[in-house]
Amino acid sequence: DKNRAFNNQSFFGDGAIIPGSFAKYLSTSKQGITLYTLKADVDLPYKNFKVSFGTKLSFIKNESDIAFYRKRNDIYAVDLSQSNLFTYHENTHALYANVNKTIKKWDFQFGLRSEYTQINGNSVNQEIKSNYLQLFPTFYATYRGGNQSAWSINYGRRINRPAYRKLNPFRWYSNQYVYTEGNPFLQPSYNDNIELSHTYKSSLTSTLSFSGANNGFADVNFIDVNSNTQATKPVNFITGYSYQFINSLVSNPFENWQTINQFDVFYIVSKSAILQTQANLSRMGAYFSTSNQFTINKSKTVLADVNFWFQFPTAEGLNEVKSQYNLDFGVKTLLLNKKLQLSLSANDLLKSNRYRFSSLINNIKQDYNNYYDAR
Repeated sequence: DKNRAFNNQSFFGDGAIIPGSFAKYLSTSKQGITLYTLKADVDLPYKNFKVSFGTKLSFIKNESDIAFYRKRNDIYAVDLSQSNLFTYHENTHALYANVNKTIKKWDFQFGLRSEYTQINGNSVNQEIKSNYLQLFPTFYATYRGGNQSAWSINYGRRINRPAYRKLNPFRWYSNQYVYTEGNPFLQPSYNDNIELSHTYKSSLTSTLSFSGANNGFADVNFIDVNSNTQATKPVNFITGYSYQFINSLVSNPFENWQTINQFDVFYIVSKSAILQTQANLSRMGAYFSTSNQFTINKSKTVLADVNFWFQFPTAEGLNEVKSQYNLDFGVKTLLLNKKLQLSLSANDLLKSNRYRFSSLINNIKQDYNNYYDAR
């Protein structure tokens, strides 16, 4: 359950208080999510190949009772125009199969997953029903060459389901004119990915990949000129693609130091299907990370970790994302023949892991600076 109480005070342009504009509000939401799953798998190891198949059934029921109140004469009165009761049912029936085959230095895997989804959503003034069938093929091939070298190629189609909080129409008011809400009829997005990788001595890996996205979702601001309100809610409106080149290296420069480093370069293109946002956005981007573990003593009972990553400016959907970085440090000691462990860690030492981005909504540039303190 969620409850949010807030006050609102309006002012004239010169800063003077508008008489009688002070008001108190209460927004409540009662939500219940019920999930049942049933899964069965079968493996058939034949002489020259292996076959596995199975099924999974998922039944989801999401119920929410949303009410909005305004306090008048010390009594909270419900505002029916901003209250809602909705029930969301989603039933998914999946069948899947995989075939694995090895031919000399080649390993192959073929897979196919089918999902039939039934959706029924009911609110006070609306009912939506939707049934659809989706197929998710996969393919993997690996070649183990000489000189401790290996090549691999894979393809897969994946589904990205929205979080349950994105489906909850609870309204989180900043003031009486601005609020954020979920979308109970938000649909999943789909990605097609293909990757070509090379690994040398199990330490240096280079990967070139392409990813195409359909029916992507993000938060959008909608302005109602009649009520002078701004509502932010997630909707499906993004299509796009990206190219990415990834290099990772695992090494031990010294006996007491292990380091894992990664550097990515990518190019992202996103397109919008709604008028509220800009039509398209394309950006280059890069990412670097290093994870290091140090052994302090010969008995290997005192260890230290230093981890750092840096995200260069890039794009995420139709948003321009600014750079951010993070530094973590930790130390631990093993006692009683390594049966007892004592640890001390510090996260985001520089307080630099801030998610900052800008978007163009309704021809208005909006800048955001979010910091979720995990220090």
